[in-house]
Amino acid sequence: MILSVALNIILNVTSHLLRFYLPLGAAFFFTLQAVTGVLLTFYYEPSARPAVTQAAEPIVLLEITKTMFDEKLQTAYTQGDIIPVPYNAAQSKPILPFDSLHSASRIITNASGKPFFPSPAYLSVEHTLAGVPFGTLVRGVHRYAAHGLIATALAWILVCLATASYRQLGIKIWMTIVLGALFVLASGWTGSVLPWNVRSYLAAEITLSTLEQSFPFVGMLVAAVVRGAPVVAPETLTRVFALHVAVLPLAFIGLTFIVRRVPKAAFVRRIQMQIYSVSIFAALALLVLVACATLAPNAGTTAIERFPADLSKVQVAPEGVRPEWYFAAAYRLFSLVPAYWSAALVVLVVGYVFVVPFFDRAENTLARRIYASVNGSLIFLFLGLTLWK
Repeated sequence: MILSVALNIILNVTSHLLRFYLPLGAAFFFTLQAVTGVLLTFYYEPSARPAVTQAAEPIVLLEITKTMFDEKLQTAYTQGDIIPVPYNAAQSKPILPFDSLHSASRIITNASGKPFFPSPAYLSVEHTLAGVPFGTLVRGVHRYAAHGLIATALAWILVCLATASYRQLGIKIWMTIVLGALFVLASGWTGSVLPWNVRSYLAAEITLSTLEQSFPFVGMLVAAVVRGAPVVAPETLTRVFALHVAVLPLAFIGLTFIVRRVPKAAFVRRIQMQIYSVSIFAALALLVLVACATLAPNAGTTAIERFPADLSKVQVAPEGVRPEWYFAAAYRLFSLVPAYWSAALVVLVVGYVFVVPFFDRAENTLARRIYASVNGSLIFLFLGLTLWK
């Protein structure tokens, strides 16, 4: 009796979350990500070619080897800081803002020992973080809003599977949710590539190589189109940028036009009726995002991973580097099971989630128990692989 009452309470709460707060959360995070993304686009330069100054001088990176302060420029440098400076190719030396930096810095070199020339993409991101007012805050909010949107999309699917709510949602709405989640995951991946640092390069190289090797024909085609070259190259960044700022957002928005029978009016009326609760929800969510962006703007990224990508050598993943949490399950699966079997399992699981409303229509108890067992096993597998350290 007690177990039955507790189960009904859980199902009622879950149903309330599913019908109102999960869609509201998705809309909130998507809007916030879009607004901050537009602001960041004003300062981002999607080019992986070597950067140059307005006088066409190449730019190199200096690593500060000891903490110092320049009184003339009123500028402080901390040991370990990375700063861009022009490079005099004729004299083979950097053009420093003041002479004392000669003994307090070193030029970062590539695999062949020559000066490393960073890309405008990398420099524009670092400039946004260090030189643009509130740049760190805006980028941090954008990053954490992306995590929030992905978490909301995945939670939506897991809750639907756990409660079989896809029966009430209908086939079109359910397929829209699943497609939207796939687009959101793809957007998270493209966003991780844009800074064009070591972590970005590894994200591009490992993901595209896995697609190419594990998914015949389709994976090879997708990898070739996204790369734009036989290997990860400057052309890759341009295509990833186009996917991130145009193709995927438009595809995500376009999903709302595919589904004609969506109770939008009821959802809007619900927001109007609970405007106080909605305002508190939005304020608290924004407060949490701002706090995370302020206190931990680079959480999950080491100093080595933030170095610029060097295409002159094969990048090796630093010790302990892991993908973003939303790809942890796939990462663990491919590390435990041979690639082709892992790919087949991923296709089967995604395919099952996509079409389950077509088959789970039976009214008899046995059929519903079978689908509930399959859904529960998939949820357990996904969460187990995600949380497995």
